[in-house]
Amino acid sequence: TAHDSRLEWYWRREIDADESGSVSLKELIQFLEKAPVGSVEDTLEEGIRKARGQAREQMHLTMSRVRRRMIAGMKANKLTLERLFGQFDKDRDGTLSLREFNTALRRDLKLSRSDASAKDVAAVFALLDEDGTGSIDIDELKSLIRQPRSGKDSPARG
Repeated sequence: TAHDSRLEWYWRREIDADESGSVSLKELIQFLEKAPVGSVEDTLEEGIRKARGQAREQMHLTMSRVRRRMIAGMKANKLTLERLFGQFDKDRDGTLSLREFNTALRRDLKLSRSDASAKDVAAVFALLDEDGTGSIDIDELKSLIRQPRSGKDSPARG
C-alpha cells in the first residue's frame, strides 16, 4: 500500500546511508551505535519516530515547493491547471506517470535536485496517487493546488 511504501521510504532515509535501496549490516550497526543505550526494540522505535518526524518535515517542505512551482507555472504561462496538466501528459492518456511528473517538475517547472531529491519527488507522487493506480489524474493534482494538505502531509496515519 502507499502507507507501507512511505514507511519504507522513511526507514531507508534514516538508515540507508548509501541510498542503495537496502540496509547493509554495517549501516544497521552504525544506526544502532548512534542510538542511546537501551533495548533494541526501544532503539528501533525511537529511530522510527525520529525518521517519521524528519520525513514529515521534508514531505511538507517538498509539497510546498511543488505546489509553488505549479502555481507559478500556471501564472507565468496564463494557463489553467487543466491546460498545464495537458502539457505534462506527454502520452495523452489522461494521467501523469511518475516519469511525466518528474519531467514536468524538473524540466518544465525548474524544480532543482537541491529543492527535492528523486526520493522526495517519488514520495510526493505516491502521496498524490490517492487511488494507488501508479499515476496521477487531474483531480489528484487539483488536490495539491486546492489546499495545503496539512493533515495529509503527515506520513504516519493513525
